[in-house]
Amino acid sequence: HNLARALAEIGQHGISQRQFEASLAIKRRLGGDNCTEVARTLMGLGALAGGPLRDFARALNCFKEALFIYRANLEELSGVGGDRGTGGGSHEGCGDGMSSSQALFGEEDAEEIDFHIQNALKNIGLIEAAMMKDAEGKSKRRRR
Repeated sequence: HNLARALAEIGQHGISQRQFEASLAIKRRLGGDNCTEVARTLMGLGALAGGPLRDFARALNCFKEALFIYRANLEELSGVGGDRGTGGGSHEGCGDGMSSSQALFGEEDAEEIDFHIQNALKNIGLIEAAMMKDAEGKSKRRRR
């Protein structure tokens, strides 16, 4: 994940995308699909896709999946819902051998997850706006 971010920062977008995808695969295998580390990597991949790669559909999918994961984790922290059976504990540790019910969360953890939820919602809004702008531009070009 860190290598992918560094590569994106120096303009190596294709290599960065492959690194994000490799990181995502490893994190899903080790921590399960509801792991917050998976969500973090999805947010990074979404930013790359929606930014320099201009793959808005992929970016939107990444941000929406990350939002789902963060919300599931926040529900678990607040005691709403329970285990969703998506493999592994869905807490911050991801793959550390503890079940989600064994993990101890403080108020700061819920606040951090809420921050990530707000960020995902903001990114979804930005990508949807960019998709609408692209669609309007294509429509105008067809009329010419």
